[in-house]
Amino acid sequence: MVKTVKRLLCFILMFRIIIGLCPLIAGAETTKYVYKLENLPENTWVTVKYFPIEYNSDSTSYIYKLYRITVPAGGYVNIQLQYSGSDFSIGAYKSIKKDRAIENNRSIMRENLYNREKNLYWTIRDGTYYLYPMLATVNQVKLKWTFVKCSNTVTNYCMSRAKTLPQAKKSFVFFDYGTDEADRWFKVNLLENKRLSIYGSHIGSLYVFKPNGKNVRTDHVIDYTENGPRAIYRTGTLPKGHYYIRIDGCREMNLDSDEGWRTPLSRVAYIYWR
Repeated sequence: MVKTVKRLLCFILMFRIIIGLCPLIAGAETTKYVYKLENLPENTWVTVKYFPIEYNSDSTSYIYKLYRITVPAGGYVNIQLQYSGSDFSIGAYKSIKKDRAIENNRSIMRENLYNREKNLYWTIRDGTYYLYPMLATVNQVKLKWTFVKCSNTVTNYCMSRAKTLPQAKKSFVFFDYGTDEADRWFKVNLLENKRLSIYGSHIGSLYVFKPNGKNVRTDHVIDYTENGPRAIYRTGTLPKGHYYIRIDGCREMNLDSDEGWRTPLSRVAYIYWR
């Protein structure tokens, strides 16, 4: 009899505990993620729209506005930005999982700008992508993208076929996915005895040669400017005449967002000299 009474009391106690917890369970706050997708045609400026976090009695909603772009094959994408402020980043996503925060989606490209670059050059495979400019301390952001078609034919792959590069003229070099191992050669002409200073970005390894094929010693530094980091190669004072510049055809590596392994990534480099 005593055991029966104890069991009954335990049952009543457990029942009261469960009843007491029900309101807490019913009132538990949930987190929601809302993704708003908008098509962004090429060569079209758009003012990026941001949404504040929505707080309700039983939920918190994070709202993200992403811009869908469709990229053709055989070239690179130029992302143009207009903004004021600092600490700003933009990412490109191949796919979006809508059950999680944007930070927990895997981006295939991401740039942290820190009030620097206003033009980005991305080499991404053809397909559909989602751009998300992430607001930090930026007042207003305008965004536009264009596709730059590139020729698959490389002509300046050796010294004898070097491309003449005028002084201070920026030349862009596109290395294609998996098929482009060729070096790039440029010819420069010094009109007086002077040091040769070569500036560039994503150029990998760079070498300077005399017309007889002998290597010219260069010093290499990274210069951090308001427009982002750039490489500088400088020679000693050279006699006037023409010289050759070689950029190696090596490529970078990038994480494939679909397969989860690292693949060769094509790249866009630029170079100019003074």
